Amino acid sequence: PGAVAVDVLLCGPGEQAPVLRDGRADVALLHRPFDDTAGFDTEELHTEGQIAILPAGHPLGMRRELRLAEITGLPDLPLPRWPRPDG
Repeated sequence: PGAVAVDVLLCGPGEQAPVLRDGRADVALLHRPFDDTAGFDTEELHTEGQIAILPAGHPLGMRRELRLAEITGLPDLPLPRWPRPDG
């Protein structure tokens, strides 16, 4: 009783920062380093490990651990991306 009403705005990956910047949202969960947090007051809530998705039978697919440099140097893998990276 007496709590402030909260409206939840659902959006996709990469859409949180724009809704904060244009005033449609007052708070959001952003994903660093992918979302631009410049100009925002941020608080880190959780850090997750990264994963690599490789084609079946890829030589690196049998390893339990990889270094990011091993993945970024592969010419046949697409780069990770968020929808509409240009905003």
